[in-house]
Amino acid sequence: MNKHFPFIFIFFLTAFSTILSQELPAWLEGTWMQLQPRPALYEEWEFNECGEYTGSAWTAAGEGKKISEYLKIVKMGDTFYYLAKPEENEIPVAFELVRWEEYYMVFENGAHDYPQRIIYKLESQQKLTATISKLDGSRKLTFSFTRVD
Repeated sequence: MNKHFPFIFIFFLTAFSTILSQELPAWLEGTWMQLQPRPALYEEWEFNECGEYTGSAWTAAGEGKKISEYLKIVKMGDTFYYLAKPEENEIPVAFELVRWEEYYMVFENGAHDYPQRIIYKLESQQKLTATISKLDGSRKLTFSFTRVD
């Protein structure tokens, strides 16, 4: 057995525990608007005291909102999940958080028909992109949002 094995094992165990104990970054919070296509599409996210997000995707409808999808990012066990519940679905679809960096989150669900991957990336404090695709990168669509609050 390698004499460095215990130290390497402890290092990786500590690093893995740190990743699992991290909280979600708060940069997604707020109201984001996509100007094209018309009517404008909004995503609104609220970061709560539990360190999770609740949100919705909607368009303006007269004086109010027409919600097309309810959204959440929650921690279940040691894993974060993006839950998307379109109006027409009875139950939400779960996407596992598989990668994240300071301004970048990747969620995947290979069993879902489409999308299978959802990527959020904060380009600047005022610009957010959301990209959806199949796991192999096909059928890629990128949505550019601007912060409005």
